[in-house]
Amino acid sequence: MSGEIHALGPEGTNLYSYIHRERVWCTNVDPPESAATVIKPWDQRMTPTYVQSATEDAMIINIPFAVPVRIKSIVLNTGRGEYAPQRCTVYVNRPYGVDMDDLPGCEAHTDSRVGAPPESGSAQADFALLPGFAVYPLNAARFAHTTSVSVVMSEPDADVSRTLFIGFLGSAPGQPQAAVQHMDVPAANAATDIYGDSQC
Repeated sequence: MSGEIHALGPEGTNLYSYIHRERVWCTNVDPPESAATVIKPWDQRMTPTYVQSATEDAMIINIPFAVPVRIKSIVLNTGRGEYAPQRCTVYVNRPYGVDMDDLPGCEAHTDSRVGAPPESGSAQADFALLPGFAVYPLNAARFAHTTSVSVVMSEPDADVSRTLFIGFLGSAPGQPQAAVQHMDVPAANAATDIYGDSQC
């Protein structure tokens, strides 16, 4: 693992250092090897580099962690304009990731079991996105022992979508917290009441 570990107040620690960045992979991203581009250090979260979907508007980024983590919030920079995705769906602990075949129609958005345990096959979070940079609190109980997440970004106004940053705030129980630097996440950039939103 590399990179700094930052404490971000009540939201927890920036989990960038616990991500297996070289093992991040994707579905429907062009080019495929660019998947990890959005996994950036905290101080680069506003940089303009992005990933773009290929043939459809949805893209899936599968992100493994080096150790089990507890995720409290997901941090996203979707940019603005017609390419910005307007919806995010998150699956937990899918060892082989999520593929487009796992997302027929609008199933993830209408499944009454959104937030069910990972073994159910349902999404653990599904919510509408704000434009630009925002912090989205999650139901911590659903992400209490996370070894991987599959993030589905979808529903831009254009035929393809772009995402600039994906990050996570939380903790890594049992892991050393050396070299922690304190930073603040502006409250104006925090979204609330987003987990369990199941509307298309």
